[in-house]
Amino acid sequence: FPQVCSTAVYELEQTPTNVNLNSTSLPIVIRSPNFPNNYPNNINYTLSIRSEFDVLLLVLYFRHFNVEFEDICTWDALSLQGVKYCGTWLTGLVIPFSLPRLRSFTLDFKTDDVVPDSGFE
Repeated sequence: FPQVCSTAVYELEQTPTNVNLNSTSLPIVIRSPNFPNNYPNNINYTLSIRSEFDVLLLVLYFRHFNVEFEDICTWDALSLQGVKYCGTWLTGLVIPFSLPRLRSFTLDFKTDDVVPDSGFE
């Protein structure tokens, strides 16, 4: 992915975050708390992306992903629309999602009380 000149950066936090996007919105960057340092234990953070009047193709491009691994991601997990992800991924993993107009896409990040890792961006 090419570098872009302007982006909005969202670091997940305790207060749920809502982001409205349309077809002319600039790219956004979403980071786990404390990235690139280890994320905290015992968190449950949510970010919702809402489409306005356009159908959107969300392209999630992970520059870094390192979340405590467990076979079914019950310890620490990033959930994208309810699908859990954990472990370590190669840089540049791309996950596309189609977002109908006036709908929301939810990203949840939940951790347990042990083994924090560097998280994601």
